[in-house]
Amino acid sequence: MSETPKFILLSAADYSLDDKGRISLPADFRHRVSQGGLGPFVVTYGAGHSLSVFSIEEWEKTLRELQIPPEGEDAEEYEDYLRWVMSGTCFVQADAQGRVRVPGSLLQHAELNGTAAIYGMLNRLEIWNPADLKQRIGSDSEKFRKLHNRTLTSSTRKTIGAKSVATPVVSEEV
Repeated sequence: MSETPKFILLSAADYSLDDKGRISLPADFRHRVSQGGLGPFVVTYGAGHSLSVFSIEEWEKTLRELQIPPEGEDAEEYEDYLRWVMSGTCFVQADAQGRVRVPGSLLQHAELNGTAAIYGMLNRLEIWNPADLKQRIGSDSEKFRKLHNRTLTSSTRKTIGAKSVATPVVSEEV
């Protein structure tokens, strides 16, 4: 069962990637999840061609969840999947300017060169090629508005473990 993270990562911004494969992680993220804001952090494959950046604490939770294959998953195929994930996972440390060096294999996976879009995704950051991200979510704004109306707009939602229950919004008349 997933635990609710101690911190929630929000917002989005574009960041420059330098010629050494370094990118600045948002200061808010660094200081909330790491003593002194310098790490270490975990970078691994994310959704699609993105990268995910975790605090050590959140990565350890993810590892515990990964130890149990999803129901109905072929055991051998799942072990190969884990090999793939672990082969693309590394620990990184931020320098004094808050930059981390992303290994070339991960830069290639995410098709990053020059600019990266960094998004807060609740318990992790996602790093995307801005064009890939735009292609993935840019044309679905109506679908997202409908989902938003069903989830956040009509009621306040409260997460309890892996289940989500709606809590009606109560307004007090003055």
